[in-house]
Amino acid sequence: FKSGSDVVLPDAQTQIMSLAKILASPAAKGFDILIVGHTDDQPIRHSAAKHPTNWHLSAHRAISVERILAQSTAGLDEKRIAVMGMGSFRPAAPNKPGNGGNPKNRRVEIYIVPAGQIQIASQINP
Repeated sequence: FKSGSDVVLPDAQTQIMSLAKILASPAAKGFDILIVGHTDDQPIRHSAAKHPTNWHLSAHRAISVERILAQSTAGLDEKRIAVMGMGSFRPAAPNKPGNGGNPKNRRVEIYIVPAGQIQIASQINP
């Protein structure tokens, strides 16, 4: 992702569509997908109307990847997909001091988990 953007870059789109084909295969039907968005630590400037905070941007990045998976020719069932945003709080690499951020932190992580393992808090018995 470019800084401040939730637009999936073309090379990544191609890779995500390839992943969608694998996830739509019969062998993967017993798994769900969790997409976790992340950002660098730079404040949102140019896209603040769409992404008021890094929390929003990270969630919007995850949603952008979810849309590609669901709208791909493989057409993953959205019931199998969950998204979440982590903001800038779990960097993959240190952010550069000052105005640099770190492109490695502008990412999503895709977790493939056994079906039924992603639950909302209200579904979990204490």
